[in-house]
Amino acid sequence: MDYLDVNAVASLLHVLPKQVQRWAERGHIPAQKINGEWRFARAAVHQWIEDKLHDLEGQEQMDDVVKHHLVSVAEQLPIEAIDLQLNARTVSSVIDELSKVAASTGLLWDADEMAKAVRQREEIASTALECGVSLMHPRRPLTNYLAEPFIALGITSKPLPMSLAGEENDSCMVDVFFLLCSMDDTDHLRTLARLGRLIRQPDFLNNLRQSQTPAEVLDVIREAEEKIKQ
Repeated sequence: MDYLDVNAVASLLHVLPKQVQRWAERGHIPAQKINGEWRFARAAVHQWIEDKLHDLEGQEQMDDVVKHHLVSVAEQLPIEAIDLQLNARTVSSVIDELSKVAASTGLLWDADEMAKAVRQREEIASTALECGVSLMHPRRPLTNYLAEPFIALGITSKPLPMSLAGEENDSCMVDVFFLLCSMDDTDHLRTLARLGRLIRQPDFLNNLRQSQTPAEVLDVIREAEEKIKQ
């Protein structure tokens, strides 16, 4: 299993090592002691991060992660990677189609490998949020298949049922699907946290769903990101 030490987790989350140490001692983050030292399974840390997007306290913690390293969703979202009429009737077909959309940019070199990795991630735990958005991504960055980090976005005409992230027996209806194609864990975390902040803005999702063209989508995102800076 791939483990991180205190310093690695602190670097990933952009907090002091002593903060990570306190979280581990209080059981606030998945951790175990190996040979007397705290160790953190990389997959468990990633899942913990995503779970934090589902409650207000956790969202505020994620905001702290990115406040000194702002990333722009609009700058990472090529206009060619936006499909407002995603032709999919199942979550599996969403993954396939959105991977193809991502590959059409030339920044992803293997749509099938991306779809396979995303599908495996969804089998481990859903990425769907109660607001009708799914933040899809591979379990680990697919650096061998990417020219650079970017995001793809697809919206279906009808919402599709998905298991709700963090809730085994609950489901929600999802029609907005982001695909995060990251090159490393830190960039992935910052992009995930940034999207979490955008989604929480009043009217953001409504404006996104009402967009008629990819250009309008980018305008909606840029406007929302300007509000974050204020």
